[in-house]
Amino acid sequence: MSTSRPNDRKHHTAANADLGTSTRAVHGYPEQASDLVPDLVPPVWNSAAFAFPGQEEIADAFQGRSPRPVYSRIANPTVTQLERRVAFLTGGTAALASASGMGALTTVLMTLAEAGDEIVVSRRIFGGTIHLLDEVLPRFGVRSVFVDAEDPAAVAEAAGEQTALILVESISNPALTVPDFARLGELSQEKGIPLVVDATVTPPPLFDPGAWGAALAVYSTTKYLAGSGTVVGGVSVDTGAFDWRRITRGPVAEHAQRIDPRFAFAAAARNAVHIHTGGCMDAHTAFLTLLGLETVELRLSRQCESALTLARDLRENEHVTHVGYPGLEDHPSYPAAARFFQGGSGAIVTFCLDSAERCYRAARNLRIARNVVNLGDSRTLVVHPWSTIYHDHTDRVRRDAGVYPEMLRVSVGIENAADIVGDFRQALEAAHDSTG
Repeated sequence: MSTSRPNDRKHHTAANADLGTSTRAVHGYPEQASDLVPDLVPPVWNSAAFAFPGQEEIADAFQGRSPRPVYSRIANPTVTQLERRVAFLTGGTAALASASGMGALTTVLMTLAEAGDEIVVSRRIFGGTIHLLDEVLPRFGVRSVFVDAEDPAAVAEAAGEQTALILVESISNPALTVPDFARLGELSQEKGIPLVVDATVTPPPLFDPGAWGAALAVYSTTKYLAGSGTVVGGVSVDTGAFDWRRITRGPVAEHAQRIDPRFAFAAAARNAVHIHTGGCMDAHTAFLTLLGLETVELRLSRQCESALTLARDLRENEHVTHVGYPGLEDHPSYPAAARFFQGGSGAIVTFCLDSAERCYRAARNLRIARNVVNLGDSRTLVVHPWSTIYHDHTDRVRRDAGVYPEMLRVSVGIENAADIVGDFRQALEAAHDSTG
């Protein structure tokens, strides 16, 4: 396992690994530019199924002797182009696109875990993921063990013979803590347990999970990869950092015995779960996501800079009682963020006021930022997680996840930083003045 800095990591693709993030995002595999898509802009293959000259050719495609697409639930040319582009962009061996980020994560979990298994997971994780792990998967015999993922010893203690995977977020949402990925990656390799990282809030070029030993990265493409809040999608990426021959049972083990083990997870996820559960991405979503990929580095660079600017300004505001942002020097995760991330500490900021009511008033007085339950948009978005995303969790679960009644979460957009800062200043003053 490599514990080098992410920008020193060798990409697993056959293409030129020296190309920059934006070049890879725009062009994909240079030597395959005319393979699937001869045009500069990939076409949208809005077709449920694809025609063949005869039944023999369909049989060849169904039985793996031909790469031609048969049915869009199995593979669609536009979606395949997105999968190739994301794999190249992230330096992975293969990618699998899904209908949503939750769909991508569910496919990963169902591929790796079976009845009787356990998942070791950070307790500071997205509310929707908690529902999946705590309510849905137990009905299929899969149990989750929630731990403090910032403490590698706690993760090591919880990981046992029945542990199918370790699941963390690159930056916990909305607690904004960062695990020790070097130690977690070493633990994964030592125990032969795949480390899965939900890296939605830190797409390339911010973070390379595979450089630190993570087996899989999961992204909600709805967020920064697509970028404009237009479509819902997700993708899982095999980083190439894990030897799938170490898995001794289940579909991954079966595929690792039959094919090149580097592609065992991707093949197992697609053939044993994805095409049977129907969580496929549609062609139009893939097309819009491909367009979003072209500007991800530009957008994210500006968003991270503006997030730090906003966090520093909020910290000086007399009405703000606490600011959370791992790019601030006094944040507990600042050393980890500085070590593992390149070019920024994400574009999410949280801050607390003196009450939930004050949060509501401040949010209502925003003029530029929008009140929206989403993140990673080009626009600055604000949400009150306690009463929305986490509203049906217990108080203990909410607080363990870093959610509090008096907290707002801000997803910083690409607007001018001065305008974002000014908007929050006036909203906070208006919230204060309205109560005298």
